[in-house]
Amino acid sequence: NNRVTFKSDFIIFIVVLLCGGIVIQILKFLFDKARPLKSLQDLIAANQIHVKVLLGPLREKGFPSGHTQSVFAAAVFLSKKIKKFAWLFFIVAFLSGISRIYVGAHYFSDVIGGMIIGIVVTEFFYRIIEKRRKTGTEETTIVIQTTK
Repeated sequence: NNRVTFKSDFIIFIVVLLCGGIVIQILKFLFDKARPLKSLQDLIAANQIHVKVLLGPLREKGFPSGHTQSVFAAAVFLSKKIKKFAWLFFIVAFLSGISRIYVGAHYFSDVIGGMIIGIVVTEFFYRIIEKRRKTGTEETTIVIQTTK
C-alpha cells in the first residue's frame, strides 16, 4: 500500500509545499517586515550586539519564515505517514526554526508565523485529500456492489 500511494503522496506533498510557499510570499509582501540585520543595523554597527550571519545577509521581508513553514509542513506530512517518528520530525522542525533565529535571518515571531502556516496549510490540504481518497474508495465499492 505504501508503494502504491508513494507517488501520489509525493505529488501531494509538493503541492502542499507550493501552496504554503504562496501563502508565505503573500504575507511577506503584505507585512514587509525587516529582518534582524536591517532593524538592528545601528546596534550592530556600534558593536553593541552581534548577530551571527550564515551565508548571505538577509535584510528584507522577514515575516513569516519560509524555511520554518517548509520544515513544519514536512513534519506534519511525514508524521501522518510514519506516526512512530512524529516526535523526531517535530524536534527537527523546531530546531530548524530556532536555527533561523540563531543565524540572524528571523525574529522569534517570524518563526512562529512560519510554523503556524506550515501546520495549518498542511493539515488543511491533508484532510481534504484524505477525505477525497476515502470518498473515492467508497464510490468504487458502491459501483462494484451495484454491478453484481
